[in-house]
Amino acid sequence: MKPLTQHHKEVLKCINNNYTSLQFNATTLFELMNISPEYVRRICKAHFGKTPQQLIRDIRITKAIELIQANGRNNFCCKDVGFYDVRTFKKALQEFKQEHHEIAQNLSV
Repeated sequence: MKPLTQHHKEVLKCINNNYTSLQFNATTLFELMNISPEYVRRICKAHFGKTPQQLIRDIRITKAIELIQANGRNNFCCKDVGFYDVRTFKKALQEFKQEHHEIAQNLSV
């Protein structure tokens, strides 16, 4: 088995390739990577300081912010970044802002 340091890139690649899917979550990540859930959790905690689900959420929010900044709010659809609805997106955005104070201060989302 590869050491944790090599698998973290695979975790990011898998998330980046699948975050737009509404069905994509931590369980799907484990299945797609064909690695035990506990091992993926250890990789995420060791390299990103987050759970797999938090990492997926943060990547989705980051992509959403990029889309909104590039195309404007009126052209943004939360489903484009894997959120079912606006309410779910706003809740995730609030959590993201609470955890990332330095980024949140500069957001106009």
